[in-house]
Order: sequence, then C-alpha cells, then structure tokens
Amino acid sequence: MIPTLRTRSSSTREIAALLGDVPAASDRSADAELREINQFAKNARRPEYVRFRKRLVERCGPARRWAPLPDHGLPAAEVVAFKLAGCKRQRTLENLQEEARKAGCHLILADPWAPGEDAALVLFPTDDKLAVVAAVGTEGANYRVQTAQVIAWLEKLDAENPFHLVFCDHESVGGTFVSAVKGVRKLAERMVEFCPSCLDEGPDDTGELALVLKKRRSFLMRWD
Repeated sequence: MIPTLRTRSSSTREIAALLGDVPAASDRSADAELREINQFAKNARRPEYVRFRKRLVERCGPARRWAPLPDHGLPAAEVVAFKLAGCKRQRTLENLQEEARKAGCHLILADPWAPGEDAALVLFPTDDKLAVVAAVGTEGANYRVQTAQVIAWLEKLDAENPFHLVFCDHESVGGTFVSAVKGVRKLAERMVEFCPSCLDEGPDDTGELALVLKKRRSFLMRWD
C-alpha cells in the first residue's frame, strides 16, 4: 500500500494566514486555493491518477509521505514523494512530468538536480499548478514576498506566456514555457524586479536574462 498523508483540518483562516492578502490584481482567492487543496483526496481516486501513481511505484519504488517544511504550505491528502535514483537524462524527467499532466496531476522536482543524481519528485493530485505552489508555500521571506504574491505573479505570467510548473520548493519555483516567450525583455525586467536573485547566478543583467529565457524557454526564480 502506498502511504498517504492525512489532511489536518484546514480552515479559511489558516490558509489566509499562509497566503496573506491576495493582491487585488489576482482573481484567485484564499478560498479558491483551499477548495482545490481539499480536493486532492478526491482527485487521487481518479483512475488516471491511480494508474500513473502505480507506474511511478514500479519505476521509483514505494512512495513516501510528503509534508511542506515547517511554517510553509499546507499538509495535503494524497501528496506523496518519490526518488528516481541515478536519473541520467533530463528528458526522462520531462517525459514523466508530461505523463503526469496527461493524467491530470503534477509531478514536481522538489530539489535541485543534475544528470546522474537522484531526482526528488513529489506527486500532487491536481491539474492546478498554482494549487501546488500554495500547498508547498513558496515565498521569499528575505524579500518580503508572500506566497499569495508568488501565486498572483505566476498567474499573470501564465496568462501572457503559458508554462508548465516543473520545480517547486519553499523558496523556489521554475517552469518551462509552452511556446516562444512573448515580450521577453519586459518579462526579464519584471522577473528581476520581483526576484532580484535571478541575477545572482548566471545572467549579469536583464538583457542576458532575456536571452536565456528566449533560448531555453524556461525560468527559475529563487528567493534565498
């Protein structure tokens, strides 16, 4: 039997405290996030999800219980973690993540990974990537960035440049764009404004970051 994590009784007040005041520019609400997270257990009973989770067990071994870091996110029913040992190719991860999306769920990298290393993966029974961010509790405390602001920023990004969520932890979020990035220079500027540490490693300025976004069609924001 695959272990599951029982949900604590979450109230609107609890999730509101986690998410903070949702910016007016966002049409998402704390109630909407809570409703989606509370659907995880129901979603996990869908045949597509059950088949995909079984495939992961066959590939990675037994699932483990998952919980967000203390003071981050919300414990959520049926969220489980896997380890893909000695993963050599990024394409292997991409294929598994694509399978997960087709099954109406998200398989997310939870730790930095390089070819040949073990890949830490977390399976969320939801097709809502922003609910994943809410469950994890991604924030930038050192930059006074709350989870609600991360969600609102990503929601706007997705409206302009649709993306797949591929990486998420308590202080980082990353994705791959579905198509060529629109308004790439302005996006780079907005990204650095919202997450200044985007320039800490790699690109020296927004111009170089724009080139990276255009070439790789992916992004990673980390608030250390």
